[in-house]
Parts: sequence; structure tokens; C-alpha cells
Amino acid sequence: MDNNTLWYKQSAELFEEALPLGNGHMGMMIYGRIRDELIELNHDTLWSGYHNENQNKTAYKHLEKVREMINRGAYLGAQQLIEHEMQGEYSESYLPLGNMRMQFRYDGFLRKEDYKRSLNLSDATSSIEYKIDGFKYTRRGFVSNPDKVGVYKIDAETEFDVQISVDSKLLHKSICKNDTTIVMTGRAPERVDPSHRTYNESPIAYSLEDENIALEFASYTRVISDGVCYRTGGGLSIRNATRVIIITATETTYSGFNKEFKKIDKVVEDMRERVNKAIEKGYDKLYIDHKEDYQKLYNNVEFTIETENKNDIPTDIRLEKLKAGEDDLSLIPLYFNYGRYLLISSSRVGSQAATLQGIWNYEARAPWCSNYTSNINIQMNYWLAETCNLSECHEPLIDMIKELAITGAITAKEQYGCGGWSGSHNIDLWRKSTVIDGQARYAYWQMSGPWLVSHLYEHYLFTQDLDYLRSVFATIKGSAMFCYDWLQEDESGYYVTSPATSPENAFLTEEGVECSVSKASTMDMTLIREVFNTCISAANILGISGQFEEKLLARLPKLYPYKIGSDGQLQEWYLDFEESEMGHRHVSHLYGLYPGKAINDETPDLFAASKRGLERRLENGGGHTGWSCAWIINLYARLKDSELAGEYVNVILTKSIYPNMFDAHPPFQIDGNFGATAGIAEMLMQSHMDYIELLPALPKSWLNGYIKGLKARGNLLVDIKWENGQVSEYKIQGVDRPVIIKYSGEIYNVNIVDGQYAWDSRR
Repeated sequence: MDNNTLWYKQSAELFEEALPLGNGHMGMMIYGRIRDELIELNHDTLWSGYHNENQNKTAYKHLEKVREMINRGAYLGAQQLIEHEMQGEYSESYLPLGNMRMQFRYDGFLRKEDYKRSLNLSDATSSIEYKIDGFKYTRRGFVSNPDKVGVYKIDAETEFDVQISVDSKLLHKSICKNDTTIVMTGRAPERVDPSHRTYNESPIAYSLEDENIALEFASYTRVISDGVCYRTGGGLSIRNATRVIIITATETTYSGFNKEFKKIDKVVEDMRERVNKAIEKGYDKLYIDHKEDYQKLYNNVEFTIETENKNDIPTDIRLEKLKAGEDDLSLIPLYFNYGRYLLISSSRVGSQAATLQGIWNYEARAPWCSNYTSNINIQMNYWLAETCNLSECHEPLIDMIKELAITGAITAKEQYGCGGWSGSHNIDLWRKSTVIDGQARYAYWQMSGPWLVSHLYEHYLFTQDLDYLRSVFATIKGSAMFCYDWLQEDESGYYVTSPATSPENAFLTEEGVECSVSKASTMDMTLIREVFNTCISAANILGISGQFEEKLLARLPKLYPYKIGSDGQLQEWYLDFEESEMGHRHVSHLYGLYPGKAINDETPDLFAASKRGLERRLENGGGHTGWSCAWIINLYARLKDSELAGEYVNVILTKSIYPNMFDAHPPFQIDGNFGATAGIAEMLMQSHMDYIELLPALPKSWLNGYIKGLKARGNLLVDIKWENGQVSEYKIQGVDRPVIIKYSGEIYNVNIVDGQYAWDSRR
């Protein structure tokens, strides 16, 4: 069954219809147009701005006043003081690099019925096929990670003409160096206002030519053809060709978030050498090396639901039929595989982490700056990395967190008077850690650090790499240090966060006024409890426990506890406030259920309260954004509610998806793709407890199928086959040791011998 191909009978007119290629550094969006082909180019380090600490030097002096107001219940006054005096500037923006345009000229007539545009997930290639006047034309594109170039090949059974040009929405110039080469260079803006809020008369601002403090960027494109190539005013023209191969490199002058920029001339020269080496290697070898490198990751996992194969129907039509109520279970493995494909394509070793849009952005003022939004979105981007056996793809986020700890140490000291390091709501290429401008409900939040640290520790739990754990322990401990200092002892003797928000949500005060600032939000306390335990556990594993870890142990029982509200729900705030928006998209107070593990089968009261909390959200219209729906899939998987988990997989495929299967927030955000992929994996296998559970939330409709290569904590690989909804076969691979397995409500002891399980017995 083909669960690896997206295909269409028409070209893309919109970004949300185009097909993405990438290698972590370079992104391409292929539109597949017959006469005026468009390929949008991105590069992971092309951002506005520059490294700038940009601390609010006066914020700290208002902190005690805010805390005093919160203690006497003046929540709105505290919020107003925060918003007027204690915030900063918005993050910088991830930017589009350019557009490659191709103008084709044909002598015949287009036979539209022969057109096919596709994305092959199994080898990460885009293809376009069509006929004109009986002659076949084939185009094929990929972005190579080994050779760091984009490759686009055009073959035809007869001669054709094409003109190629490269431009940008940013300040740029494009020059034909010779009859086969186009070099585009440009400058990023010094500042870009976010699309949702304009601060300045010129929302996109460039520095003066002789005072350029922003990044420069470039693309280098060479054409190889059996036709005649020559320069024209708008680019390169190729006449009488039957084959054209285009090799493109992109780059910026970025060399590190706090380092001097590279020289643009050196950048162009490096790209020239890279492109020339790729040409010397030749198309066939470029493709072979690209495929081998990519499949080392993609082939780690294989997933099938046995059902009718509908891949003979175009993908967009299948999605429309699903929305109309037709069954199409085979879309689920395709969507799952697409999520893995997107992570491999947007996050590779040495690249930047995947942004809100992965690496694919065509707007100079993208939604929410296409940045790293760290109160759910950047974390959700990586929920699938470990379970879907893509640990290597997790590394760009890990690198970013270690760098954020450097800038975050300054923020912790200057804005909060604390040790360790802190992060806030937005992060960018320059590792912004400061509070942003905007409403306190999203802007004033100190807990991205402990949430991000959970990714550092999860990577260890899945890989069991002690050297790695040593390398990140200081970052883990730094987050715990900040949290320890940030806590305040309240009148009941518990330690609380103050001020505290619950990301982007609000409550009603006793006066019926909407407000978002109080103390000890459930998410704050859950994250702090988790980071304390993580620091203690990591120190014990490494054999370096000391006085600080003892202080954490002593404070853990004094942290403000979970509370259950009047409706049986897990309480979101310090008090059982009435919510201003019962169906709010964020479910931050349920972090302890997922992605955390503090709430589970062994905490039945909190487990039930979490379920009720989720029900309240959904009864009032929650889950209406793509990423929120993806989070719900994971929560229901942890609640072992197979039918509701499956229902929300269907919701995301019918209500939160574009024709190219990008997630619709709306607008496009890639976190929904990644979060839903993680959710499907969580439905099939869980390992957050002291056992591996097989098929914990398998919907009845997924009657027969298999999943191979999922990764469990403990560096274990898991294969599962099921028939009639029950486990029929399974395989565990890893280091020789005993493992506990749970399925169909039973617990089994498994011994791994010679790398694979030898037998199981009832526990």
C-alpha cells in the first residue's frame, strides 16, 4: 500500500497548495506550473535584526509592587502595571530568501489530462509530469543534505525554451555572472514589525548602506543544459533544450547568534565551490547520495492500517471526500509519514530548529514572525522526534536551548533578580529571552525554560547517552536554579510563582473583569515540579548530586499542589476562577498529563480531573486550531480513550488541513502536523511509565495494521502488529536487559537477549 505519495492533477496557485522540499538549511516550495514555474526559496538563518540583549532595565523595580497587589487580590492592577512597565519588544522575523522563476515556451497545446504533480515521501523528491502535443515533459526536484544544494531537472521528449530568473521580496540585486550562472545578493531588514501589530510608519526597515548591522544573504544558481544558454536582461535563457539541470545554493552571513557576520564575498565564493562540486558529481550521484542520506532517517519507521488503498485518487480530492463523510483510513498513515518527512526536511544536524512554519515561509511579515513561539509551538514541533525514531532531528532544538541559556542568564538576573536562566514567550535566531510586548496573558511568561529543558532530558531518556547528558546538565540545572529563586512563599506556607499566567488564557475576577495575572498557575507549578525532579534525576544518574539538589528535594513537597475545581476539573489557576473563555484553545493546565507524566493511571483523582478539564474545553468549542487539536489527540491517547483520540485525528484531517496537507491553524503553522504525528505514535505505543504499553489507544476502525521502528524510552525499538484490534505480534530491540510490557490490560516481563526480546511471561 502506498502511504508515501501526495499527488495532484493541477499545479499550485497558492503557497498552501505547493509542495515542500528541504534539508534543514534550505527550503524550496515547488508550484509545478507549466508555463510560469515558481520555486520559493528559504534559508534557515535568514532573519531580520541582529544580536541585541534589549533588556528592560527598569522592569525589576516594579516586581515587588506587582506581587503585593496580587497578594491582596488586585489582579487587574497587577496586570496593568506589568503591561505598562515590565515588557519589551517583539521578536525578529524569519524571512523568505527569494523566488526562482521559469518561463517556458512550447510550440504545441497542453493536454491537461496528462498532468500530474507529486511529492514522494520515500525519497524526498518532487515530480511534475505532463504532455504537450504528445511529447512528455518530466521535472524532478530535491534538496540534498549531503551536498547542501537544491537540484531541479527538466527532461523532455522534444525541444523547449525556458527563461530562468531569481528575485527576492527583500532588498536585493540579481546578476548573471556568465551564460550559465545567476548570483543574487541582498540584505535583510534591520527590523520587521510583526504582521499582527504595526509599531512604525515603515514596518520593514533597512539600515543605512554604510551602517549595515543586519544579515546579508545570497543564492548561487548554475544551469547545465544540452540547449543554447545565454544571458538576457531578466536572467538566463535556454533555447532548443531537451534537458536542463539547475543547481542552487543559498546562504547568509550568519555565523552564530552572538558572533560577527561572515563577509558576503566569502559566502558567495563558498557557494560557488559547493555548486561546482555538485555539478562535477553529476545528477545521478547527487540523487543517490541524497536518497541514501534521507532514507537513513525516513525508513526508521513504517506504518500501515490495512484498508482500501485510495491513492489512485488525487490527495486534494481525497481530503474533500473525507470532509464530505467518506471513509479513507489510508490517509492516516500518509499524514503520519508526511509529519516525519517535514521534520527531516526542516530540522537536521547543524541547522536551525524548525520555526512556526518549518523552513517554508514566503512572507516578509509572516504570521507571528514565523518565529519560535515557546509556550507550546516550538515544543510541539519536536514531540515526534524521539518516539518516531528521529533523535538526530531533535539536535537543532537542543542546540538552540543551550544558546538560549546564555542570553537567558542575563534576563534572569536583570529582569527577575534570579540566578540560572530564563526564557519567555518568543525566541528568534538571536536567542531572544526577554519579555515581549503585548498583553500579559501571552507576553509575560517565564516558564519556557523548564518546558524546553524537558526536551533535553527526554533526548537522554530515549538515547541513554551519558556523554550527552553531561553536556546539557548545566543547562538543566540553570533552569532549575531560576525556578528555585523565582518561587515565593505564600501565606499558606506553599511556594508559588508570582506573578503567574496560564499561557494566553484569562479568568474573571470577582467583579466579573477579564484578567490573566494571578499566582501559582497550574502549568507554572507543574513545570517547576518537573524541572526540579529532572535536575535531581540527572544529577543522580551522573553521580554529581550536591547541596543544590538537596535544596530541590526539600522544596518539592512545599510546592503549591494541584487543585480540583468545583466541576471536578483540574483547576487552571491558584483559585477556582470562572474562565472568561471556556473553550480556550490552550490546555496548558493539562501539561502534567501530556507531554508531562506526573498525571497518569497511578494518580486516579488527578487523571479523572484532567479528563473533566479537557471535556469542559471541548464542550465549549475548544480544539478549533490545528495545533490545539493535535494536543487533544495526545491527551486522549494518554487518557487511553481510543475513540476520542481517533475522532480528533479525523478532525484535524477534515478541519485543519490545506490541500498540500500543511496544518491550518489557520493560517499555516507546522506544529499541528508535528503534534498530530506524535499523537498517532502515542496512540500506538507509550513508554512514559516504567513499562512500554502497546496499542494503548487504538480506535476500533484501525482494525488491522502494523507499526515498525517506534522508539521507546530506554533506547528501545518497538514493532507492533495487530489483528482485530489486538496485538498479534511484537518485537523489542535494544541493550540486553529486562523490560516490562503492557497490552490488553495485562503486564508481562520481557528479557532482551542478543539485542531482541527472548520471551515474555505474565508479571
